[in-house]
Amino acid sequence: MTGEDIDRYVKAQHALHTGVEIALTVSSQFGQMKQFRAEFVTLTSDVSALVKLLIKKGVITLDEYDKAAADEIEADVKEFQETLRLFGCVTELR
Repeated sequence: MTGEDIDRYVKAQHALHTGVEIALTVSSQFGQMKQFRAEFVTLTSDVSALVKLLIKKGVITLDEYDKAAADEIEADVKEFQETLRLFGCVTELR
């Protein structure tokens, strides 16, 4: 992972965490997010195993995956910001 991709990923991950905290204070509907923690941990493990297998088999490189992961989490932040705006939260997640 390039240093730039690491920075992008960590920044976007922090933004999503901030957004979840804001969402939990705005609407009880977002309280259901906490119920998905176990599923999230499982999914994270599954994705990690798949990425390791694809790299080992030479299908992708770690740098390619890291760039794609950073791109995707940044897109998730933008989408989550739009969801928060629907609940009256005008904010830029950072």
